[in-house]
Amino acid sequence: MITGATRVFALLGSPVQGSPSPQLHNGWFDAHGIDGVYVALPTTDPQAAVAAVRGVQLAGANVTVPLKEGVIPHVDRLTEAARIAGAVNVLWWDGPQLVGDNTDGEGFVLALREEGIDPSGLAITLLGAGGAGRGIAAALARHGVARLHVANRTSARADALVSELAIPFPSIPLSAGPLDDAAIADADLVIVATLPDAPAVRSLDLGRMGTSTIWADIAYRTPEPATSTEARRRGHRVLDGWGMLCWQAALAFERFTSTRPDARIPRAARPW
Repeated sequence: MITGATRVFALLGSPVQGSPSPQLHNGWFDAHGIDGVYVALPTTDPQAAVAAVRGVQLAGANVTVPLKEGVIPHVDRLTEAARIAGAVNVLWWDGPQLVGDNTDGEGFVLALREEGIDPSGLAITLLGAGGAGRGIAAALARHGVARLHVANRTSARADALVSELAIPFPSIPLSAGPLDDAAIADADLVIVATLPDAPAVRSLDLGRMGTSTIWADIAYRTPEPATSTEARRRGHRVLDGWGMLCWQAALAFERFTSTRPDARIPRAARPW
């Protein structure tokens, strides 16, 4: 039951209607007997979003598109993961300080490992250099991939991300380029971190991939992206984004409450 003492958490961004995040977090509050509630609040203004967290003393928040990079100047400090990624998806309180954190990348890695895939030693191509892609790229570099190539519709954005990652990860072979057919050739794992069925991704010739290449799209809603369907038709192992969603949420929940929930339960109970 919600009372005057119930702590309020939120998902901030747009669009947020229909997000499964409230279902995940509220289920964990119930499972662990924590007096909290998690709601979705639409906003496209990063400064206003952080001001709202401060103004009404939200106990914590997740931020999604289009806020992940824009909130950075408005928090008190960044964790190393958020600083390296240049993107934030979690806001939590450390005493009086509002901390910007990033659990996207580590959530993606945990989802891979749940599928029996160890990213260390793999040659990986990341399609997309936005907020989610930045978090994933930083986590992959931290876990010691053999090679990371970042491809983006705007090459300059991919170049900027690679230049930033080269400083903390000088031993990881990094490269950047346009989002084209050459980007997906010779990769062990291709990760799609763009909007679902982005035109630049749909125009790719998936025949350029090796037969053992794994195709992972972080989209988690149905219907699945057309490129995932095509990759499966061609015999590739295909992963969706439900695992990443659950694991990044579980890590955020731990930041909020100091309790690590079991992400495997909602992972197994996906709504399709």
